[in-house]
Amino acid sequence: MPLAEIIAGKCQDCQYQEMDNYDELLPYPQKIGLTAKGENVLTAYEKLEFEKRWPEWARHFENCIQCFACRKVCPMCYCTECIASKNEPRLIPQSVGGKQNTVWQITRIMHLAGRCIDCGECERVCPAKLPLRRLTLKMRQIVNDYYKYVPGLDPRQDLFWSSYSKKDPEYLIFKPEEK
Repeated sequence: MPLAEIIAGKCQDCQYQEMDNYDELLPYPQKIGLTAKGENVLTAYEKLEFEKRWPEWARHFENCIQCFACRKVCPMCYCTECIASKNEPRLIPQSVGGKQNTVWQITRIMHLAGRCIDCGECERVCPAKLPLRRLTLKMRQIVNDYYKYVPGLDPRQDLFWSSYSKKDPEYLIFKPEEK
C-alpha cells in the first residue's frame, strides 16, 4: 500500500519531512511527496477581503464550546497552570459565548506564537470543527517573516521573543499612523 494513502494529510503537507536533527529516524521505504494543501489553507484565507476576515473568525469562534481539547492535545502547551484555568486574576471568562470564546482562542494562539510546530492536532480534535490550523499557520508565517524563526527547526537558535533589537519592527505593536 502506498504510504501517501495511509499517512495523515498534515504529514503530506509538512515541509520538513527530512529533518537534520532527530532522536530516531524511522526508515520509510518511499518518500511521501509534498502536497500544496498547507499553503492552500492560508492562500484561500488571504484571498478573502480584509474586511471579511474578522466576521468569518467571529462566526467560527461562536461555535467554540471551550472544551479545551485543543489545549490538552497540543504538544507545545506545557504550562503547569494554564491562564485559562486561573481564578485569580480571571483573565479568560469561563462562560461559553462569542466574546469569551474569542478571548480564549486569540489568547491561545498568541501564547503559541513561536512555539507552534504545525502538528495540526488542535484542529483534528476540535469537536466544533474550528479551522484552528489556519490561525496557527498564519501566526507561524508572521513569526517567520518578521523574525526568520521556525519553531522546532534548529534547537540552537534563540527563541524569537528572547531577544530585543532596536531594529525590531514597531508596526507589530503600533499602527503606522500612531508613531
